[in-house]
This record gives sequence, C-alpha cells and structure tokens, in this order.
Amino acid sequence: MRKRRVRRAGTLFRPKGIRPKISAGKMFWEFHLTDVDPWPSIPHGHSLDPKGFKLDVDTGDIYLIKTRQRVGKAKEKDMIELLTDVKFAAFLKRAREVYTGSSTQKYLATYRRRRLSSVFLVTLEYDIN
Repeated sequence: MRKRRVRRAGTLFRPKGIRPKISAGKMFWEFHLTDVDPWPSIPHGHSLDPKGFKLDVDTGDIYLIKTRQRVGKAKEKDMIELLTDVKFAAFLKRAREVYTGSSTQKYLATYRRRRLSSVFLVTLEYDIN
C-alpha cells in the first residue's frame, strides 16, 4: 500500500489514507481516514481508475457518485481479500474509531438503523378497548 503526497501552495500535503494493491470490482480504490461524507459506509473507497465511483466496504456495492445509484458489486473473493489484509483491517478499525469518537457501538447502531430503514418494515401493536 502506497501513500500519496501532493504539493499545494508550497507545502507538503499528506492525506491520511491508504491505497491497497487489491482491486475490487476491477478497479483500484483509495480510502481516507477522515472523510467529510459518511455515505455509503465508514470508510468507503474512492475509485482511482475511472473516477466517480464509491465502494461500500460493508456490502461490496459500487455506487456512482453523481446519482448515488448502485451500478455494480465487487466479487466476494475480492472483498474477503481486502478485508482480511492486515493493514487494511487496522485502517478500517481506526477509521471507524475516528468517526465515532472511539465508540464502535455508535457506528453499528447507525449502520443497522440505515439498513433497516431501507427495508421499510413497520410493526404496529395496539389494543382496542
């Protein structure tokens, strides 16, 4: 995994993130430690080859950034290889700790709520008396 260094206005800018050498969905990805938007997952990958795609780390879904439409899915084999990489697993844990303020339970609650809200399942119980 290599780190990217970009010069801006005479200073050395070092984004905190990684670029695994493992491709998922026939694309290579860049993951940021602190990203402004939490969509579609914490963290999520930004495509390097054709720009404009995001990878959901939890499900392997690939989204188009402009429309937020799901346009594909990474192979399960690629996702397992990515998630079992030691450096990426440590980065994943660190990114979720940074986002939630060192509490992964808050992230899991948000993740479950988001997934359940997409199902639109409602249960009503009432007593007529």
